[in-house]
Amino acid sequence: MDGEELIEYADSGFRAGLLDEPSVLLVERPDAVPRLNVVLPHYSASMAYGGIVSALELARAASTHYSQVRFVSQRPWAMTTDPVELGAYVADPAGTLIETADFAPRAGEASGLVCHQRDIFFCTFWTTVLVWEAHAAALLATGRRPNPFYYFIQDFEPGFYPLSYKYYRAVQTYAHAEAYAIYNSRELAAFFRGQGYGFGREAVLMPSLNPALHAHLASQRFRLATKPTDRVVILVYGRPAQARNCFPEILEGLYCFFSALPPSERARFMVVSAGAAAPHADIRLFPELLVKCAGKLPIEKYIAYLGFAHIGISLMASPHPSYPPLEMAAFGLYTITNRFANKDLSAAHPNIRSIDAPWPRTLAAALHAAVAWLATPTASARRAVLPTNMSPLPWRENVAALKIEMIGG
Repeated sequence: MDGEELIEYADSGFRAGLLDEPSVLLVERPDAVPRLNVVLPHYSASMAYGGIVSALELARAASTHYSQVRFVSQRPWAMTTDPVELGAYVADPAGTLIETADFAPRAGEASGLVCHQRDIFFCTFWTTVLVWEAHAAALLATGRRPNPFYYFIQDFEPGFYPLSYKYYRAVQTYAHAEAYAIYNSRELAAFFRGQGYGFGREAVLMPSLNPALHAHLASQRFRLATKPTDRVVILVYGRPAQARNCFPEILEGLYCFFSALPPSERARFMVVSAGAAAPHADIRLFPELLVKCAGKLPIEKYIAYLGFAHIGISLMASPHPSYPPLEMAAFGLYTITNRFANKDLSAAHPNIRSIDAPWPRTLAAALHAAVAWLATPTASARRAVLPTNMSPLPWRENVAALKIEMIGG
């Protein structure tokens, strides 16, 4: 209409949130052999949380069936200043052709991931499945059937978004009968089946304890160190950038809990927030009490914190159990987490308490119960006990026992 301001579409900002659909350039290679393409959002060692490490270990087991492995990054390799050691995630690095690729456009080159007709994809985060979809579409265009693919499902990832196109697009990745779905917990598998999802092939991988944590406990013959008695340490899995980890609700729950205590009693506590790749500022709850941010801890420091902390708080508004509450419980912490749909971790370990929902006052009540529990004789556990929903095997033995089958041979 006359008089209204116009803006060019390119400058509107509405394109910023659009999904970048990958493309594939299919090159016919008559002599091609099946090549495993391990597609991950990134290969940065400093950003390798449990999900990335678990995916790499599973991909390593799958690589036993393939003489060629290509590690495909959704982030340009040039931006990865601290790449993981790729050879460690190939079963036979000496006898395997190892390649890398990404989707970054380069001057003078056609855009798209160059693939051949026998490429097999290993996907985990839902956006990596879009690469398989592009490859499947290219095969269909030549009259071929799409190749099957591995789909390591580590959460109900549409829940990362409000109802939107991204939610819808993530759900669509669960509609492929070609998927060899591998769930990373019994709880997650039960959730998907309860929602009516089904795949051509399915398996369940019970999570293992982080290799460094397992090695530490093994070196101590699974004996737990005596925790300090001069103060009570609360370790929080604090990730403000991840809404599903309920950081504002945790802070309010802590505030409600400490509001009921006199200042002299508050001074007995220390609260540490750990897990955020981009550390948040320290937060003063009361003059005598801070929530100290430790950020993403190196594994050695994480082990130290688990060794002297008494209470753990790790919330996850999803059907995924997540690793932190299981790790906290294994190290003897009174661990507060939450239920979600069919997920209830309280049956997995005597130290885990699952609150019905992450309401701040419910969390505060759980903290009062935790402090009372610490005063009981049963609080001083002497031996580490793994949660029953974790595999007792180290990661590589655990994944090997799954006996992942070859696809696309």
